Amino acid sequence: MIPLSLNKFGSRVLDVIWAWANIKNKTIIAAALSERIAQLNANQYGKFISEKCMLQLYRRDAKEWAEAIGKGKKHQQALDDVVQELGLAKKRKSEKKIKEEPVEMMDVMDESILPTEEEEDEDQPKKKKKKKSKKGRKMSEDE
Repeated sequence: MIPLSLNKFGSRVLDVIWAWANIKNKTIIAAALSERIAQLNANQYGKFISEKCMLQLYRRDAKEWAEAIGKGKKHQQALDDVVQELGLAKKRKSEKKIKEEPVEMMDVMDESILPTEEEEDEDQPKKKKKKKSKKGRKMSEDE
């Protein structure tokens, strides 16, 4: 897990995993990463992960860390509620329910721009007659 957190893209992956993990999985991740805090803090991407996961606090006191992680989730939920009440949240595509009746293309188009029957006939390619092959003629002549 250490090499993943030291990489530009790996740290982003780990960040998403952290965001979606439950407290049990976060504890496992923090335990694995806390063994090498010095190595993480020496790298810019590792330092981001170290701060995001609060590894210093985990190393000092695991119970306090667990409480802080739990409070962070509660604070985020409270913030989301306030933003939603104020109407500042962006609506997701799934939340937008706009019923639109299907519109026929012919209803929208102006009749003056539609082609007339004569113009339609001109636009269609003329059919070509099929030529008989020479072999077919010779066979019929021989018979």
